[in-house]
Amino acid sequence: MLSKYLSHWFALVFLIWVLSYQLGFKRVAQEINPYYVVQALFWGFLLLTMYMIFILDHQFEMSFLVYLFSLHSVPLLLMLFLKQTSSRNAMRTLLLVTLLYVIYIKWKGRGLTDSYFKDMYPTSWKDIDTLCSGNPHFPCRVRRFFKG
Repeated sequence: MLSKYLSHWFALVFLIWVLSYQLGFKRVAQEINPYYVVQALFWGFLLLTMYMIFILDHQFEMSFLVYLFSLHSVPLLLMLFLKQTSSRNAMRTLLLVTLLYVIYIKWKGRGLTDSYFKDMYPTSWKDIDTLCSGNPHFPCRVRRFFKG
């Protein structure tokens, strides 16, 4: 089962690229260029979070917000640190991942904004634990692993 959050899809593409880059799979690392993906990951998170805080008046647990900010900013910072800012194949990668996400969401019978505005959006660690209760998604498995 795939994630209903576009940011998880973007993070997966980035992880595939990082592994390819570090393991020397040059062909994969060149064909998959996540530069625009990590830009969208960062700026999308920032805009969504500002909207939720300032317009919808959501109250985020501070440590959870710092964690989310870190998750969404580290990929961009790493790309900048590695000087991987070429736009070659970056737009293609962004469009392909986004198109696959839209197809998946529509196939599941959901709207593009349902996950963010209709479903309960987590604002604390307790919310994450509630959402992950019995959920097999990778982020939930990681949470359970670190929680013990």
